Amino acid sequence: MSTGNYDVKRWHAALRIFMIVGVAVFLFAVSPKECRWIPCCPFYWATGLYCSGCGTLRGLHELFHGNVVGAAKYNVMVFVLVPVAIAVLTSEIAILLRGRPLSLWRCSARECRILVVVIVLHFVLRNIPVYPFQLLAPH
Repeated sequence: MSTGNYDVKRWHAALRIFMIVGVAVFLFAVSPKECRWIPCCPFYWATGLYCSGCGTLRGLHELFHGNVVGAAKYNVMVFVLVPVAIAVLTSEIAILLRGRPLSLWRCSARECRILVVVIVLHFVLRNIPVYPFQLLAPH
């Protein structure tokens, strides 16, 4: 690998780290339910259905303030997102420090398919307006 390519990878990693940490700090400081300039989910706005991401910003805000139950009420997928974000952040730090990602965080094709199935199931189930599925809708 040439030195120039190594530097570009490190700058890209630094930018991604800055973005992840910046979003986390923003969501800690600003409540999405009180901030009027954070837009509504466009999918929900257009269809009236909850996508798998609906409630994630509010859930992360609650989680960052130690309210695990509140985070789950907004979107249980937050508990999938946070470990993935930590894995990505750790790998980006490894790129920044040593020029290559951690091989530990690679997702097999089977694991990726399982994740897609979980996301699609979450999308479908949270839009069924009967108990217990309605508990998956953001509250």
